[in-house]
Amino acid sequence: MLANLIFPSGDEVVVTVKEGNTIGDLISHLSKVYSWEEQFIHICYNSKRLESSDIICHLTSLNMVDLDIFYEKSFFTFQRNEREMAVSTVEQFEILQKIREEKVLQNIDYTFTHCPEVFVPVESLRYVTIQINNVQVEALLDTGASLSVIPLNLVKLCNLELLIDHEYTSKVECGSGYSLTMGVIYSCPYELCGIEGHIQLAVLNRQGDSMILGLNWMKLNKVCMNLGDDTITFHGKTIKTHEISE
Repeated sequence: MLANLIFPSGDEVVVTVKEGNTIGDLISHLSKVYSWEEQFIHICYNSKRLESSDIICHLTSLNMVDLDIFYEKSFFTFQRNEREMAVSTVEQFEILQKIREEKVLQNIDYTFTHCPEVFVPVESLRYVTIQINNVQVEALLDTGASLSVIPLNLVKLCNLELLIDHEYTSKVECGSGYSLTMGVIYSCPYELCGIEGHIQLAVLNRQGDSMILGLNWMKLNKVCMNLGDDTITFHGKTIKTHEISE
């Protein structure tokens, strides 16, 4: 993973972060490179000051993270009324944080007053029951997944383990993050609402109670999702989706 360090001057430095590295490790690195005192170094992410124990790789699922770096003993100067004034970069950041907090609270108040319906939680994810190689499986409809994926334990349940090509691995986007596959099943039979077909599945080396029907399957079959009545249209048939209780 890479960390893009952004300084108040506008300078940016990219450093490599190993799995398990903490903010404290990064503070020690900055102290050595810039001869700064560690207790005066502050690191922020999304305007939030981080703790020394925070693990950098846990901040985001992406392979790069932007971190703001502040040194409490650094100042910048500006002219005001013909006088040169020194201002602490940390003090300015704290002022900016307070302004942002006020703006967020104002936005919450406005939303409660004018459109409170947006605070009503959406129901859980939508599933269909599908047969994979004559085995009934719950399948999540996920428009955020680039490929259809299946966990290894369901591959074994459906007797498809011998079809996995372990030479073909890829990084697939699933919802808000990425996962590395352990192989691919190029084609396996399925049945949905009496309609038979074949589907390509990326295999994830993990346990799970359901598979994912991604965009590759949806576009190929011209699936239309109706979020108003929680149905999908599949080859001319309207199929009611359902939730899975936790």
